[in-house]
Amino acid sequence: MLTTPANTHSKSLCPSKRPSPYYASASLGAVSFPVCPLVIQLNSPLRRHLRGHWCAALELDQSGRRRPRYFRRECSACHGIDGRGQASLFPNLMDTDWQWGGSPEQIEQTLRGGRNANMPAWGPIIGEEKTRDVARYLLDFSNREHSGRSVYEQSCAACHGTEGAGNVFLGAPNLADNIWLYGGDIDSILTTLQEGRLGKMPAFDDRRLDATQLKLIIAKLAK
Repeated sequence: MLTTPANTHSKSLCPSKRPSPYYASASLGAVSFPVCPLVIQLNSPLRRHLRGHWCAALELDQSGRRRPRYFRRECSACHGIDGRGQASLFPNLMDTDWQWGGSPEQIEQTLRGGRNANMPAWGPIIGEEKTRDVARYLLDFSNREHSGRSVYEQSCAACHGTEGAGNVFLGAPNLADNIWLYGGDIDSILTTLQEGRLGKMPAFDDRRLDATQLKLIIAKLAK
């Protein structure tokens, strides 16, 4: 049986990770502690102890990294088997660009409550010429003298910010980082501006993901 002093077990078992409610907990004897995948790989007694739980719940992705099996079941149909998004419709979950925030708490809120994104169609509102000006400006965002900047500030900055950094509370994406969900070429941006976009992330209640499964997925996704 693995024994660990109760006041030092977190650091000694997994020095690279701070204790977090988003890592599963395990008990050996009277000791309960947070567990991350690194522990499973490095500590054979613990690995044997958790084989029926963590090891059954994890699999290797194409890069050789561990991920929850529940990710394949619940998420991969939209976000891809490797979580990098697909079809210019479903976002990459492996980068650090999160429309609604990438903290463990924000990811939990997204999973449990779902999200509804609504980008209005600006073409009918501001007209074709101004729409094209804004689209070209978004591809040259650092150019303060661009003719599309004034239109952007009037029509877009309320959600996306004057510097284009976005707003996770509104689900307004960062427009200045060159990461585009629906495509970053001029034609795709024009389509987004002219026609708008609707995005829906379903809610995963405890009938689809129990508390442990939720923590496994969050531990995989949180940066």
